[in-house]
Amino acid sequence: MKLFSWLSRKSGPAAAAPVAGPHEFEGAVTHVNDEYVAGWAWNRARPDEIVEVLAEAGGSARLIRADRSLYTLLRKGMGSGNHAFRIKRETLGIGPGDRLRILLPGTGACLYDSALEPEPKPFAPSDIDARSLCAEAYICRGQGVEIGALYKPIRVGRHAKVFYAEKYDAEKLKKLYNHDANFDVDVDIVDEAEKLGNVKPGSMDFVICCSCLEHLENPLGAIRNHMRVLKPGGLLYYTLPDMRYTFDKPRGMTTFEHLVRDDREGPLSSRAEHYREWAEKVLHKEDPEAEAAKLMETMHDMHFHTWTCHSLSDMLSKIRAYFDDSLELLAFHRNTFDGENEMVIILQKQASSASEKKQL
Repeated sequence: MKLFSWLSRKSGPAAAAPVAGPHEFEGAVTHVNDEYVAGWAWNRARPDEIVEVLAEAGGSARLIRADRSLYTLLRKGMGSGNHAFRIKRETLGIGPGDRLRILLPGTGACLYDSALEPEPKPFAPSDIDARSLCAEAYICRGQGVEIGALYKPIRVGRHAKVFYAEKYDAEKLKKLYNHDANFDVDVDIVDEAEKLGNVKPGSMDFVICCSCLEHLENPLGAIRNHMRVLKPGGLLYYTLPDMRYTFDKPRGMTTFEHLVRDDREGPLSSRAEHYREWAEKVLHKEDPEAEAAKLMETMHDMHFHTWTCHSLSDMLSKIRAYFDDSLELLAFHRNTFDGENEMVIILQKQASSASEKKQL
């Protein structure tokens, strides 16, 4: 998948020249498989505007409105989040081997241009929401924390009590998201996702952390701190995206040795490497070193780490050993509901071990 940004040209007496400042349009093709093509496009200067992309294949062309709601876009602060598109291949009337191009009319920007071959798809799309079903089945009682739920908390069993943890309090969230009503949420705990320092050790029955570990510089340190707040027998509930179906596709896959280095030496040991790779392979900048330096100045939010379904499955046994077998794997599922391509993992804390006493 490729991510592109470009300048918009406005017509009319007031804006005949190219717009200065930040790029206005951004877009990406995130999924191309044997069933559908999906992605997103939006106008940063006019976030309420519906953008259309042009799909060309098999000698035909079709305009597609990017007006589907996608929570991940909303969470990234992209207006209302209604900037996604998804269209079935059969609707486009194309078959294997046809060349597909996805463009933004009037800008000259091309989001995708390749022979339309299906990407590897280890599991078929499903009409079963594995994320919610696993949560309701395993998290059915006790009290716990959900990190970064914002306005879309996961459904749990009706006898479970959830405290919602965010990086900022409710008032600051409203300001950050321009007083969007969707972000008028209750915040019980203000804390860092990686640390949960404001949560009493051994006080929780579960910790829920969806689509978050990939954003953290030290995932092993985060897991350790999440374990710290759990009672013996408590559950860790994680979801992580499969890099093959996101903008991370061109990047290298995170190894277990890399995670250990980030934990033992600290995130600074690989921070520059992460940002340079992001600038080069996701943002496609001509000078990735310079762009990486700019991103590091603001600690730009991004995916620091990447996994596939298979690499994460192989890594879980090493993670368990790293924590002295104080974690037991209860569930590992692939969730492809509603266009998602993620892994759902449930781990159970066993008897206390020395690994819990280590600090970041």
